[in-house]
Amino acid sequence: MNISHRGLHTKTWQGYVKEKLAPAATRAADNVMAESAHSVRKLYDDLQLDNPGNICVTYDGSWMTRGHSSHIGVGVVIELFTGLVLDFVVLSNFCAGCERGPKVGDPAYQAWKDNHVCQKNTEKKAGEMEVEAGSHSSLERSLQLAQTKVHHNSVRRTTAAPTCVGGCQGVWFYSNQKEDCVNHVKKEMGTTLRNLACKR
Repeated sequence: MNISHRGLHTKTWQGYVKEKLAPAATRAADNVMAESAHSVRKLYDDLQLDNPGNICVTYDGSWMTRGHSSHIGVGVVIELFTGLVLDFVVLSNFCAGCERGPKVGDPAYQAWKDNHVCQKNTEKKAGEMEVEAGSHSSLERSLQLAQTKVHHNSVRRTTAAPTCVGGCQGVWFYSNQKEDCVNHVKKEMGTTLRNLACKR
């Protein structure tokens, strides 16, 4: 195969992500969530419920890497019956540009700072990001687009997110309920059994 052995330079890749990939992905995500919100609204209308404007969702958060050292976390709102993603928010407590750019005192610092768009949007640590994402105002976007209110919010039993999610103004959560997630229960049971086996 006639493939060049030269790799893509970091700055070239970052420029491509910033100028091409990220805007395209954002537009695609917005379009998909808008269509999802419309589909959910139509479903609840077709179900002929007492109040089709009230919907049921699940909320969960995750991280880019396992453990509590990840710099990037995400919170997702998923409609209960369809499994469609209505909204999401991505949080980052790290900015590569800030780390690699000129430092204070450098002659080029001010010019760089004036043009820099920081990717860091939270001071929270990895373990706190799920709650922070759940309380984020941007989670109201698709719900408002669908002209709906969340009637029931279901989250996994191990998360601390409902405390903040329930207080998110403008979304009007009527009830929050923690429920067991099959995947998490499976993982916890597997870990417990492996630990018991190792003790023998």
